[in-house]
Amino acid sequence: MPKKNIQDVRQRLLSVGLKLFAEKGFASATVREICDAANSNLAAINYYFRDKAGYYEEVSAYAEGLRMQELQKLLSANPDGDPWDLLACYVDTLLDNAYDNEMFLAAWFFMREFLNQGVDADPSRYKQLTDNRHRFEKHISLLMSNILGEAATEQNVALLHYTYVSLSLYLVIEANMMKDSSSSLQLIPRVNREHLRNHIVGLVRFAADRMKTEYAEEKARGNIGDGDGESAVLK
Repeated sequence: MPKKNIQDVRQRLLSVGLKLFAEKGFASATVREICDAANSNLAAINYYFRDKAGYYEEVSAYAEGLRMQELQKLLSANPDGDPWDLLACYVDTLLDNAYDNEMFLAAWFFMREFLNQGVDADPSRYKQLTDNRHRFEKHISLLMSNILGEAATEQNVALLHYTYVSLSLYLVIEANMMKDSSSSLQLIPRVNREHLRNHIVGLVRFAADRMKTEYAEEKARGNIGDGDGESAVLK
């Protein structure tokens, strides 16, 4: 078989595996339905990936590669730039999980691995995902701190982070639950991505302004001492 055809078949199997494992998990997705969906013969899994377990690991690595591409987008953003521009970049990347089909499937794939840790998930893969998440905690804490200024208490940083993450990631759940729905409340495709990103950033800005006002009022009453804000996040 020509090299290009081999690459095409392998890529089709990875794409189909991502979809079916995300939807059904390792045990429920059968080799037959995978090969049928990928338009390949039943021997393809063993030929390209050794066996079903090896295939799952390759699909997991493929999904991780998609996530790492998104990670690199965020890491390449200028940390010294406008914090609101950086936040918009973060939100836009999170929205990939709903607006980009492969990222949507990768998000569900890893969500299933987290929920089924010890069943579908490879412990080393789980650790890698956890380590990546920890790497971002410092970046996010610093960003929230830059937005909040002296009002960057640990509580405010956590709340502000929750504001945009919950809005962005809930869309992934809604998109999955309502994909076959005709509900007038369904966001996609009624609301375009740019409008939704700006809406979420606007809500975060409103919440941040409120936190700053409340912090200043508490400080004026003498309930907060100097240095009780930002240092609580960056220590």
